Amino acid sequence: MARPIVQETSRTNGRYRLDGTDIPVAQIKKDHIAGADVKYAYQFIGLTEEECELIQTFPFPPTRDVNLRQIYISAVLECPCGEEQALYGSQESQSVVACICGRSWKIELSVAPTSQTAEADYLNRDLVEDVNGFNQEQSVGQG
Repeated sequence: MARPIVQETSRTNGRYRLDGTDIPVAQIKKDHIAGADVKYAYQFIGLTEEECELIQTFPFPPTRDVNLRQIYISAVLECPCGEEQALYGSQESQSVVACICGRSWKIELSVAPTSQTAEADYLNRDLVEDVNGFNQEQSVGQG
């Protein structure tokens, strides 16, 4: 019999896990998508075939509002004038960057749902790493 998938805010930062373990089911699913033999890799928790199937079809119901936490940013703004402006450290989610030429640029860091599934986002390495199934998008707009 498969252990139920549970979620408690006080354990594993509220991530879904198999009851009786602290292993997030998202990690097991990512390992499976990457081609790992998860039944073997997670034999230390006694992962069963039935639990593997349960994890692969788990819908991950929402448990909180989407939030984008910025830890560190490293980027270079290439202005049309040929100058570059290094952006690093902790920036606000929206800031204005001025170039020596007088142009200014609004930098926005935002998150928005996409039409792709979380699994498709995870497999597409050209996208920024997903956060709880939502794709991060960084946009640069002219000011």
